[in-house]
Amino acid sequence: MTARRTLLLRWMACAGVLAPAALAVFSTAQSQPEVALGAPQGSDLESLMDAMNGHLKFIALNLSDPDMRPRVLEHVHDMQRLAWTAKTRTPAAVAGLPEADRAGAQLEFRRRMNEVLIECCRLEMHVIDGQAADAWNVIKGPLLKLRERGHDRFQEQDGG
Repeated sequence: MTARRTLLLRWMACAGVLAPAALAVFSTAQSQPEVALGAPQGSDLESLMDAMNGHLKFIALNLSDPDMRPRVLEHVHDMQRLAWTAKTRTPAAVAGLPEADRAGAQLEFRRRMNEVLIECCRLEMHVIDGQAADAWNVIKGPLLKLRERGHDRFQEQDGG
């Protein structure tokens, strides 16, 4: 096989993988409101997080029912979409920081949301494979810890 043909085949294989992924991202982006990076959108972020918690509760309640697997997968996908959107938002606690500290805290938040996305993908793989116990371990382990650490770090604390 010539080097040119090998390169062409590799390019076609990459295009076959990347094209559907790009379509998924673009179709999701079209259904999402425009995001201004770094703009304080606390209440919007709060509603995204509340929605993620709602999906997580649905998943946890229905995880062991094989008949609910398609619906559980829909909710996992919705969690992924919400996390993808949330990572571009600015938590109110970050927006209130001095300017010198804001950029680093925003990157930390984005990184934390990427960790949520990674765990949601692990959760999805376990649900697809019918491994409810492993999926449950993702929920009660890494996802719960990420939520607790995220709330401790990025939620504004009430004064009272």
